[in-house]
Order: sequence, then C-alpha cells, then structure tokens
Amino acid sequence: MDNLAISLKQRCKASGITVKELCDRAGVTTATLRNWMKEEPKSITMAKRLEQTMEAIEQERTKLEQTGC
Repeated sequence: MDNLAISLKQRCKASGITVKELCDRAGVTTATLRNWMKEEPKSITMAKRLEQTMEAIEQERTKLEQTGC
C-alpha cells in the first residue's frame, strides 16, 4: 500500500491540493488512509488473491486448450 500512498501524495502535490483535501472530496478520512498505509485492507488483499487465482485458472485452461485435452 506504500506505493499507493506515495503515488497519491505525489499526484496531490502535482495537482496543487493536499492529501486532506483529496480525502475530504472522496469521503475518506485521513485516519483511514493512514491505516491503509500501515496495513492493506483485507478486502483489497482478498481481491488480489481472487485475481491471481483467476489468472492461474485461465492460464491452466489455455494450456489445456493448446494441448487438446
């Protein structure tokens, strides 16, 4: 999550707004953002796991289709 936080800070600076202003506009508290910087939310972790698993399944299916099984 560090990369996201760094990216958001850089993008805010480049846009001339503060991180607090971004959070206010998005309806997210700065405390929530700080917590996300410390530990990735479980929902994001689960979404990533599902995406990785789906990619693996698709790769397996492609291999089977290529070998004619």
